[in-house]
Amino acid sequence: MAETSFSIVFDGPSLDSGRMDVHDLAPALLALGDLMREANALINPDGPPVSLELRATATGSVEVALSLTAPDFIHRVIDMFSGDPATALANLKELVIGTGVGLFLVIKKLHNRRIARQERLQSGWVRLVFDDGEVFEVPENALRLYGSNQIRRRVRQVLEPLHRDGIERVDFVDNGQTTTSIYKSEADEYEPPPSRETMLVEQDTVMALTIASPSFTEGNKWRLSDGERTFYASVEDQGFLDRVDRGLESFRKGDIMRCDVHFRQWQTETGLRPEYVVTRVAEHIQGAVPQVLFDQDSPPAEDSAD
Repeated sequence: MAETSFSIVFDGPSLDSGRMDVHDLAPALLALGDLMREANALINPDGPPVSLELRATATGSVEVALSLTAPDFIHRVIDMFSGDPATALANLKELVIGTGVGLFLVIKKLHNRRIARQERLQSGWVRLVFDDGEVFEVPENALRLYGSNQIRRRVRQVLEPLHRDGIERVDFVDNGQTTTSIYKSEADEYEPPPSRETMLVEQDTVMALTIASPSFTEGNKWRLSDGERTFYASVEDQGFLDRVDRGLESFRKGDIMRCDVHFRQWQTETGLRPEYVVTRVAEHIQGAVPQVLFDQDSPPAEDSAD
């Protein structure tokens, strides 16, 4: 098992006793584990998965010792930064929290800076030229991590404790040396950019929909089906909703609504996202009522004599 270690330290007046609320600590550690796993998958998609493990340590401010591990594959060459699993893990750690140009430092450096030009250098580095003429050289893989909104959201989650009273600083420590420090006053600089979504399709159509589950709470979506798929939709026909509120519309299994539907489809970071809005309910067709073949309270008719 290839392994490399480091620590994360939370410091501030509320941590002088060496204690920290588990509701603050646990989400930050889980986010750090996800950050390492997702960074590895982005940079080294064909390599083995990594995991972040907690190791026992003496209490300081609140210091958590961590081990970044990956399984050894005897007959497989890991091609991340070298052919050595331990070196690959060490480089992943350096890429995220390192003293050089790690992800946390790149985010801080590029905050509110406009890049005028970038040049690809040899050995996997990129030269950035800011609009004020300053030059900043950064590993290409660090820029790839910086450009991932998912990775940026993980960074924000790791630093969430800085938004709590009494926690003033988060340090990453490697071999006894603090590689990166983030202070409460800098926390907002690590906010991820807004999610990027692109609308691909927008159209109005007429649909016949069965009601899988109506909603009688304002603002909640209805669960509808077109016969092949079930989806959630906003219903914005106020006249129809008013009739529902007054009890003038009743629902039973098999009900169908003939509707005008505004459909939009978005491209997101995680795939396609559809959006349905029922703008008008043209007709509410109630499901068929089962027919009673005979009155169950009446005795069956006697056979007539020949």
